[in-house]
Amino acid sequence: YYTNASLNVILPRHLLSSWDWGTTNIHKESMTHATDFDSVQGFTYQKIAEDYDIIFNDDGAGEVADLVAVRHTADHIVVDLYHCKYCSSGHQPGARVNDAYVVAGQASRSAKWLHKGPELFQRLLNRYSNDQERLLKGTPQKIDFLRLKSRDVEMRMGFFIVQPAFSVHEVTDSVMTVLGTSYMYLRDIADVDIRVIASP
Repeated sequence: YYTNASLNVILPRHLLSSWDWGTTNIHKESMTHATDFDSVQGFTYQKIAEDYDIIFNDDGAGEVADLVAVRHTADHIVVDLYHCKYCSSGHQPGARVNDAYVVAGQASRSAKWLHKGPELFQRLLNRYSNDQERLLKGTPQKIDFLRLKSRDVEMRMGFFIVQPAFSVHEVTDSVMTVLGTSYMYLRDIADVDIRVIASP
C-alpha cells in the first residue's frame, strides 16, 4: 500500500553536501588518464584517496561506478560506489531536474552488486588486465585477496552521487524528489543511504 506522501519522498537534506571545486573543470566528467585531475572524476579521486586502500576507475560501458573505492577492516569490507556527473557546458550550478535523472538511475542500477563481492572484485581484475591505468590506488594482488575474503566476511556497500551541477543553495524539491527515488530504493533493498555531493 502506498500513500501520496510515500510516492514523492525527497532526499533528506542532511544527505546533501557540497565541495569547493576551486578551478576544477566541472564541465568535464571523466579522467582521460590516471593523473588527469582536472575533471569531476579526477577531483573526486583526490578528495577521497586518503580514505581507502583501493580506488578503481571503472568509468565506461557497463561500469559498476565511475570510482569504486574499497577499505578493508578486520571484520568487513567497505565498498563505496561514486557516480560522477558533469555540469553541462554553458551552465553554472543550479537546480536543473534533468541533471538528476541520469545519475540517480545509475546509482540505483549499481545496487545489483550488493551481496556479490567475489563477482565485483573479479570484474575489477578483468578490467585491470585490459587497462592497468584504471587502478588509481592499491594493487591487483590486494583486489584478488579481497575477492577471496569477500566470500567469508561482510561487504558493506555505500552509494554516492557527485554532481557539481547541483547547488545546495538553489536545489529545489523537484530535484530532491528525483534523488529521493534512489534514496528510497536503496533504503528499501539494502537499508543504506545515498549521499549526494554538489556545489555550494
